[in-house]
Amino acid sequence: MPMIFISHRHRDREIAAEISSFIQRSTGGRVNVFCSSDGKSCGLSVGRIINQEIAKKLHECSVLILIHTRSDDDWTYCMWECGVAFDINRVLDGDQSGALKIVVFQFTSSAPRPLQELVNVDVRSVDSVAQFVRQLLTDTEFF
Repeated sequence: MPMIFISHRHRDREIAAEISSFIQRSTGGRVNVFCSSDGKSCGLSVGRIINQEIAKKLHECSVLILIHTRSDDDWTYCMWECGVAFDINRVLDGDQSGALKIVVFQFTSSAPRPLQELVNVDVRSVDSVAQFVRQLLTDTEFF
């Protein structure tokens, strides 16, 4: 079963929870969602090193959604998650064709610098959000 990893600052956990809930409902449970701020879907092992547990989840995911709400916040940990996910897939797959997708849910006028060349979801645009939902639910190549 494909998995989506939602990367977010804990300040944005309510947004992450809404996105997670929408994905789970709209896919009829055919997609697993990992959201670290959601204790129910978390699945992190007690007594383990958090970064290693997060790296395992990043290895399992097909899509990483980064919720980017404010450009002036510290995005170090989220950028670390994106970097780990990219490196794991590059090492395992040899190239990026058909590998992990990183999707930025952009609440600001620009995405984080390292991710600006990606086609992002501008959540301020109904058309952009609709395009993401359409691809998630109908594109057989999405995962």
